[in-house]
Amino acid sequence: MCVVADVSTLPDEVAAKYGFEKVSEEFIGECKSRAVLFKHKKTGAEVMSVSNDDENKVFGIVFRTPP
Repeated sequence: MCVVADVSTLPDEVAAKYGFEKVSEEFIGECKSRAVLFKHKKTGAEVMSVSNDDENKVFGIVFRTPP
């Protein structure tokens, strides 16, 4: 298992090693953050990393539920 505090700084080769590809990367000026969207090649799962200098640490997990 690989634990990385800020996956947005991962080189593309490391993301690919774990089966992910970088879909998009964008700077969000309103909150001075960098957002990077990764997609897992095999399962299609998406992971978004939003990184900034804020000392508060937060995470969230969202699962799609059927209607």
